[in-house]
Amino acid sequence: MKYLLLLLFIFIVRYSSAQILEKNPISLSIEGCSDSYDTWSIIPSFMYKPFHFLSLSVGLRFSDFWNQSNNSFSGDAGEHLWRITDKSDFSYHIAFQPEIKFYTPDITIDNDGDAVLFSLGMGEIMPFPKRGKGYVDFLKKIGNTAIFDYQKFVKNTGNNKKAYTFADVTGYIKSDIWSLGLGYRVTHYDIYGCSRKLFINGQKVNFPRKANNTEVYIVINYCFTNKKS
Repeated sequence: MKYLLLLLFIFIVRYSSAQILEKNPISLSIEGCSDSYDTWSIIPSFMYKPFHFLSLSVGLRFSDFWNQSNNSFSGDAGEHLWRITDKSDFSYHIAFQPEIKFYTPDITIDNDGDAVLFSLGMGEIMPFPKRGKGYVDFLKKIGNTAIFDYQKFVKNTGNNKKAYTFADVTGYIKSDIWSLGLGYRVTHYDIYGCSRKLFINGQKVNFPRKANNTEVYIVINYCFTNKKS
């Protein structure tokens, strides 16, 4: 990491002799992404870009599962089978997402000033404090079948206050005030992080856990001014 930061510093120093100040410093973006947990996220954010090679942004991430028809999770509890019918009750849905990005110089592609550029970003996903909780169905085993017996309300035994780091790379095509980007992000973001201490009848619930949660995303950015950078 220290060598990466050193290279970024050298790049900034060398590039600062060219265009430094960004003429469109404030912009609004909307990002849509899909990750390894089979969830989607929509991330509106404000970005401040004081220099052509650097931006700071803060976004609000809204997430849920793609496939709501396959939204259950189950296990065995002796004489009963238990079933969580809505696993989204035990996942994060809202998070802050601050980020810093470093940009390459623009590569002009036509006479109208349209250009291609790339960025490397680093930041954190900071979920709103939440304790996973919801209802669990218990099905009584009778021979080779299981019949609904009763329902029970359960919740995580503690609050998990955690921030998850990430890194991403994005390629953009931009015009005067609009830009469209396609990117790839690697993070340790645990969508079930609010329910890692959930127990059902003394049995710990082991929701899926990804060592590396990867995301593919599309982002649209709009600058509030109409001046060319």
